[in-house]
Amino acid sequence: MRIVRLYLENFKGHKKRELFFDYKKNLIIGENGTGKSSIFHAIIVSLFGFERDSLSWVGVNESSSLIRHLSPSAKLILEIEDKDGRRYSILRTISSSGDSKAVIEEGGKVISSGSDQVNKKIKELLRIDNINKILNVLYIRQGDLGRFISLSGKSGLTNILEELFDIKTYSNYLDIVQGLIRDLNKELEYLEREKYSLSRDIEEFSNIFGGMKVEDLDKVYKEYTSIKKRREELYEKYRDAKILYSSIDSKLISQERFLSDRYKEMEEKYNILNQKLLTLKSEKNNLKYNKYSEDFIKKSIEELEKMLKDIEEKIKDLDRADLLVKLNNLTEKSNLIKEFIGLVGVEEKYNNIKNDIEEINNRLAEEKNKVKNIMKIIEILEGSKEKNCPVCRKPLNQEEVNALLDEYRREMNKLNEDIKNIESDLLKKRQEIKEMEQKYIRYKYINEKLLEYNIPIDKLEDELNKINSEIEVIRGKLKLMDEYEIINGSISYLKLKDIDNAISKISEELNNLSTEMKEIMKKISSIDIMKKNLDRYNKIMEELGFRSLYDLENEIKKLDEELKKYENFKPELYKIYLEKLDKYNSLNEKIRKIRKNISLLNSLQIGLTRFIEKLRQSKTVRLSEEFRRHFRRLYRYEDIIDVRIDLKYGRNRERIFDIVVAKNVDGKIIYKNVGEAGLSGGQTKILDLALRLSLASIINPNFKVLMLDEPTESLDENVRFSLAELLDSLEGYQIILCTHDELFKEKMSGTVVRLDRST
Repeated sequence: MRIVRLYLENFKGHKKRELFFDYKKNLIIGENGTGKSSIFHAIIVSLFGFERDSLSWVGVNESSSLIRHLSPSAKLILEIEDKDGRRYSILRTISSSGDSKAVIEEGGKVISSGSDQVNKKIKELLRIDNINKILNVLYIRQGDLGRFISLSGKSGLTNILEELFDIKTYSNYLDIVQGLIRDLNKELEYLEREKYSLSRDIEEFSNIFGGMKVEDLDKVYKEYTSIKKRREELYEKYRDAKILYSSIDSKLISQERFLSDRYKEMEEKYNILNQKLLTLKSEKNNLKYNKYSEDFIKKSIEELEKMLKDIEEKIKDLDRADLLVKLNNLTEKSNLIKEFIGLVGVEEKYNNIKNDIEEINNRLAEEKNKVKNIMKIIEILEGSKEKNCPVCRKPLNQEEVNALLDEYRREMNKLNEDIKNIESDLLKKRQEIKEMEQKYIRYKYINEKLLEYNIPIDKLEDELNKINSEIEVIRGKLKLMDEYEIINGSISYLKLKDIDNAISKISEELNNLSTEMKEIMKKISSIDIMKKNLDRYNKIMEELGFRSLYDLENEIKKLDEELKKYENFKPELYKIYLEKLDKYNSLNEKIRKIRKNISLLNSLQIGLTRFIEKLRQSKTVRLSEEFRRHFRRLYRYEDIIDVRIDLKYGRNRERIFDIVVAKNVDGKIIYKNVGEAGLSGGQTKILDLALRLSLASIINPNFKVLMLDEPTESLDENVRFSLAELLDSLEGYQIILCTHDELFKEKMSGTVVRLDRST
């Protein structure tokens, strides 16, 4: 699998950037701070997501730290292609809140989505189960080339190699097995102590029971428990029977018939009274009144009914509504006549005021016209250069003009004062006519109404007296009808009072009957319960086969006497003895199973240990061969003629990997550990690269991309030159190298991408 294209949007320092990669060699050149390392970080999180393991390789703890400053989210698209030309596009986004999305497409079709599913699919495509099998081998961070060599003979290299070769997984299984063996041995030790303690207790219990066999003890225990059970069952029934018998009152049961008859008699009486009460309440609801008189309710109902009859004869043909309509009509006519009499002369006054207003308006217009003429004369006298008399047109000197102006001005002031007075009079008259107009309109309206009612205007006083007489007659009839209602209401009031007294008396009697009936019903219910209790009592005695409680008591006493024979038996201790025997047998079974499990786990431990050691040795031999092969391909000089990896024991018998070089010193071949061989920086980096390529060939992931970030740190020009040539000649890998060293551009072929702070 090779990398084809990378698109970054708001990722770290990159706002928007798109990179296309050569199938073989790619050189990314730029100064420090131009975002070269971010290209590798983008590739890593595109492949392996924003999980904790992948974030540790890009140097952040939170995925939101990868988003460009002040941007809400970041987006990455990585396109990869396999050897058969199948192209896969991986899209990942991350928001400032930490939410992420992931999609992988093949040929434009989505084959997986969601972070977990995409991560799983990537590992499947790359044929790895651990991202470190790529990142710890083919991704070389700045200053990291040479790290594996520096860890030679140390536990650090052992941990890395055993994780990459999956030996660590089997070592973890071995640790689990050893832990289980330790835990089971501790449990076995505890159970053995408990077993010993139980055996001492069992011996002590055996002595308590005089060395009797368990079978004999069991026989005694069964006899004892049988008697005790019989006694407990009888006593329980005896207790129930005694409670039932004590609840029965024979005398009360004998009164059942009398109480039942008495209850029926009272129930019948209750129903009659209740019906009477309902009738009275119905009568009360029908008796309604609006008015009554304190004087009338002092009389008897008979007197009131006689008075009512006398009035009824007088008003039998009268209709209140008809009388009220007539009364309203007559009252309206009476009021109109009175009002019209009060408005006599309004028409004449209205016309006089109207004439006065017309006269005042004429005077006002005449005065205002005079003022207007005087103002014209004053304008002429003030404005003209040649001063002439406005009347006779003779020439005037200035003194004469001034005298004439003063005269006209005094006249105009007097006219203005007169105008104010006239306007004041006009305002008063208008107010008077406004008030008089309302009366006049009302006067006209009433006049029309009187004509409508055929009331002669010239005989208003006679008509008024006639109407008032009719009103008084109607009011007398209405008063008589009101008196009829008050008498009728007073009769209803007196009847209601009698009914209320009767209702109160019947209600009291009903309450007394109800109380007594409840008491009788309570006794009848008690009798029912007693009869049921008597049936249950007889059933208990019949089941037990006893005629009386006395016989049952005697049987229980006999059983108590038999139980005294077992006073020294101590059944509670016997039960504890049996429990301890059961526990002892159970412990024996547990101990047997644990010993069997320990034996199986010991066999598994031996097998795992041998398997791990065999795997470790086989991987060491294979790694040493691949290391030698790759070193010889990369190293062009004769001072180091061979390399190998030895598997040794450390101080604490732990297994360690030791990297050894064979140096040609004055024609002699000397094998030395790399830590003691005095290697140069360039030699160390070539050895490290050879070891990484060896690991990659053994792990064989479906990802042939070697990523180097500033691999020439602290190297002189000759070493950098050699490394550039070496990488240029390396076959089988796509190389992506980030550097600020222009030497690589000269010595390496392939695609070159230049980054600067403006891009």
